[in-house]
Amino acid sequence: MPKDVIVDMNLKGMECPICEMIVKQSELWAGKEGEEREKTVISLCEKELGSLGIYGKIFCEAFVKDELEAIIKHMEDGNEEAKDAKKVCTKAGLCKSS
Repeated sequence: MPKDVIVDMNLKGMECPICEMIVKQSELWAGKEGEEREKTVISLCEKELGSLGIYGKIFCEAFVKDELEAIIKHMEDGNEEAKDAKKVCTKAGLCKSS
């Protein structure tokens, strides 16, 4: 999903907390591969954004397809920071450094 569409839906601010939630709940999806992993992560995201209805669903599908690989890459970088959701998501460009 183009970033301007996310901004238009006022969901831009959700990227950081959703990324952090995905990292923190990685034990639910880390052993899965490909489409099964994507479906699991989309489902977690949709539960979190359920009150947004179709907008939450659209956001979650686009977010996972666009960002999951970057999140995984930063989780697998081999150092202890890979367990820290805030650091992983900041390195992935989804959270601002504090």
